[in-house]
Amino acid sequence: MSVGVFLVAFALGSGALAVWIDQRLPRLAPRTLRAAFIHVGASIVVAHLVVPAGMETLGSGGSGADFLVAVFAIGLPALTYSFLAAVWIMKVLHRTLRGLPH
Repeated sequence: MSVGVFLVAFALGSGALAVWIDQRLPRLAPRTLRAAFIHVGASIVVAHLVVPAGMETLGSGGSGADFLVAVFAIGLPALTYSFLAAVWIMKVLHRTLRGLPH
């Protein structure tokens, strides 16, 4: 499998996990626009600070197994959280804008 195919499958799988979490655990979703934006901000912080540091720490072993552990232990949850925050912000915005006059 090429790197490009793996990345596409990884992103699609992460997006599917985010949708599944949203549908399976609706009580986790934020109710207010402010809370949804906080989740978006937190997902950005995780993507820019936690993921690079974690990948450097876990993936620095040099073996392919270490790198895969880092990708699935840090990268997958972070990307899933980013997609989940995006789903939540779209749902809250839809709910908020639905009540506005046309």
